Amino acid sequence: MSGMTRTGWYADPTRRHRVRYRDGDWTAWVADALRPFEDGAGLDVALHDAERRRRIGWVISIAAIVVGGLILVGCIALINDAETSGISEVRSEMSGWNLPPTVARSKPDNIARGAFGASGPTVTRYFKAVGTTTDVAVLDLVRALRSQGYSFYKTTDRTGPSWTGDCHFNASYCFFDIRPYRDRIEVEAFPNSS
Repeated sequence: MSGMTRTGWYADPTRRHRVRYRDGDWTAWVADALRPFEDGAGLDVALHDAERRRRIGWVISIAAIVVGGLILVGCIALINDAETSGISEVRSEMSGWNLPPTVARSKPDNIARGAFGASGPTVTRYFKAVGTTTDVAVLDLVRALRSQGYSFYKTTDRTGPSWTGDCHFNASYCFFDIRPYRDRIEVEAFPNSS
């Protein structure tokens, strides 16, 4: 008996009236104020209409979730495209460099996504010194790139000296930063924020 609903007045499941009487099953007796009366439309029709409205509500909710999800996926794709624009051009430009004999590629490129609209993506290409020190190899790389039409200038910040120059494919988009480390040379391509 614990699973059975008690007899009494409950919120009308058809939502056509305030309350409906239940005596094990729903009855035709309803009330909107103090005086009960018999629902003339018929309980079966009213319950069927209520069930149909619930189903329509579920369909609308599911459709809204699906449409919202598609919009979100589309926005993410647009942001992704905007953040990664120029990466293939930068990598292609770096692949066309004539490297001096003291510099060789080491490990694969690293692409770090930045904040959308702020720093954008960063492409890092790694090189190693061949038969010389890293500092000498960096100077050789800068000379070789200058001979290929790039202009680099030396900068110094808290991490040490580096060489900075504009990309050729679109100088307003990015600049290169060449940094020597003890065991490697890193060339990073950044979007131009100015």
